[in-house]
Amino acid sequence: VEGGPIPEHHQRESSWHSWQKGLAVLLTLTIVAWAIDSIRQGNNEPVVVAVPVSSEVPLVVVLPFRDLSPDGSQAWLSNGLSAEMTSRLVGMEGLYVIGRQSADQFRDAERNLEEIRQQLGVDYVLDGTTQLNSDRVRISIDLIEATSGISIWAETFDQSVDDIFDVQAEIAVSVATALNIKLNLGYPGRISGGTDNVEAYMLVIKAWDIYEDEGSESYIRAIDMIQHAVHLDPDYAHGWRALAQLYHMAPSFTSNELNPDWETLWQDAIQTAQARAPNDPEVIGQIVQHQAKYGQWIELTETLSSLSEQQIKSDANLLFSLGLAMVHTGRVSESIELLERVHVLEPLASQATGVLSYAYLFNGQFERALKEFERGYELDRNQRLIALGGLTAAMATRDPALIRTWHQLVLDAGELPSLDGLAPAMVERLDDPAAALEWLRE
Repeated sequence: VEGGPIPEHHQRESSWHSWQKGLAVLLTLTIVAWAIDSIRQGNNEPVVVAVPVSSEVPLVVVLPFRDLSPDGSQAWLSNGLSAEMTSRLVGMEGLYVIGRQSADQFRDAERNLEEIRQQLGVDYVLDGTTQLNSDRVRISIDLIEATSGISIWAETFDQSVDDIFDVQAEIAVSVATALNIKLNLGYPGRISGGTDNVEAYMLVIKAWDIYEDEGSESYIRAIDMIQHAVHLDPDYAHGWRALAQLYHMAPSFTSNELNPDWETLWQDAIQTAQARAPNDPEVIGQIVQHQAKYGQWIELTETLSSLSEQQIKSDANLLFSLGLAMVHTGRVSESIELLERVHVLEPLASQATGVLSYAYLFNGQFERALKEFERGYELDRNQRLIALGGLTAAMATRDPALIRTWHQLVLDAGELPSLDGLAPAMVERLDDPAAALEWLRE
């Protein structure tokens, strides 16, 4: 069950968006009948789960670096460097890092430090600018204490493009050193799965910029570029990982005429990436999502059981993938703990909020679910699954005004194609569970 046809504009199916299909399955098959039965029985005993992200551990956001090129044509480099710095800091012991989806909300916005601190709850902000001139790159970095606005470390690097890896390493070490003075954090170390080949590295980050054009031709170009990158450096695990992700999403982006065996290509690429970087969080996340998507429950259970706390404790993407997989497998209480961590690391991600909302709902925590659905709807009013889930949670309150408010929000957002007519039927049969169940059976 796929949750509806692919829209004509090739809506993106990333690690953050694939939750919609999985939840559409759960929603279609179980949630409405279950919710009606729960309402009838008054099953709303709360289950309290503590958020395991310590307030004593500092939280840092890497804002999208700004492109200072005159024509704005080098955003691909700025995006790639800020993503790289996020990955490096995520690997540091004793530090939590805001995920890229929430950080990206400030890409084009005016950077008000107080607003960033309030919305993300961070202790530190890492800001930067980049400018590429022929064979030289200029990178300026500023590490700011969010509460006081005081810069605790700043530096400008003006070096050859061939030295870009040395610059990245020096920035990571300098940030760690600046924080170590106050916070006694661990040393960042080198990211496994990277490359020393500058051309291969540039090809991968350029490919992601091209992929964001969302057209079929752009997508194939991005695949070609990353294939060339791993040809230049066959041990470039992050390149193989990026290639696997594009293969995984290809059916949603490419025309039917192309139609290669994307599944086999994905398997080959992800296995190559895993062989070169077995502990890479994004590689593990892709495998978990794939196993959940195709119902490989035994393999998924083995994967989940093999992960250590150290591997999953602070990577927002991996935590999200694991949380969604646990919802798929019925381990809802366990999923909540992970998804609440994601809530801290990705406070502005509507998809993560949506999955946490459903986890609360499946677990009978209706008030929490409704609160999260409200927050998710404010973050993205076009998320139809959030609106539909909010309606279901509202039904558990037995508040007619609240139910009708969410019913209207569902109609405004537009129902999922596979659930057409469900929202009106829910409201029409609100006081008659037997009639509602009969409608579902038909």
